[in-house]
Amino acid sequence: MSGPATVVGRDREQAAVADFLDSLPLGPSSLLLEGEAGIGKTTLWEAGVTGAASREYLVLSSRPAESEATLAFAALGDLLGGVRDQVLPRLPPPQRRALEVALLIADAMGRPPDQTAVCVAFLGVIRQLSVSGPVVIAIDDLQWLDRPSAVALEFALRRLATEPVGLLASVRIQAQGQVTSWAVAGPSAGRVRHLRVGRLTFAALEVVIRQRGGARFSRLLIRRLSTRPMAVRSSALSWPER
Repeated sequence: MSGPATVVGRDREQAAVADFLDSLPLGPSSLLLEGEAGIGKTTLWEAGVTGAASREYLVLSSRPAESEATLAFAALGDLLGGVRDQVLPRLPPPQRRALEVALLIADAMGRPPDQTAVCVAFLGVIRQLSVSGPVVIAIDDLQWLDRPSAVALEFALRRLATEPVGLLASVRIQAQGQVTSWAVAGPSAGRVRHLRVGRLTFAALEVVIRQRGGARFSRLLIRRLSTRPMAVRSSALSWPER
């Protein structure tokens, strides 16, 4: 992952991310960064991942793409890729076997992995890891999470009680405010914050454009861009979604 971009004009959102991270040692919680494509969710998500690492939290991350949404356990493989050798030997044999098959490190013997066993195993892994300190499950573009991984994630999050585990995720929504795909609810309704990421002010947008090499853009053009729909603006700037 490349270094996170400088966050400009997002004091409220950065404070919310910091509050989420600071409260994590007290118990499970979720922070969902919701907004249109190109609005700045990924930049805030990256800042949250950096903040978690600076606090010496364990970060399990995945950045699923739309093309991966039909795969099985792709995101789960991302999340556990750096810790599987550490945690798999500690699982009961049935759970370990199911998770190894799901992660394609054991032969399926002609049968798909048992979803329930994978869910229970993933919960066990998260609980193991949280004994040593806070764990942040960081997912960029949650709407593209493959369904089997999503089921395992939601199963685990709903069963956490006092463990210092948090979900930090960006979620794309449509202009009407609807989530473009399903999104997990988190541990419980009372510990989930949905943070709507809105448009930058004109002044903040100008700073971002200048920082990203947009010296050729006039202030009039930037002002016109600031009033356009996000999809049109992102296309005009020809920058990847942040």
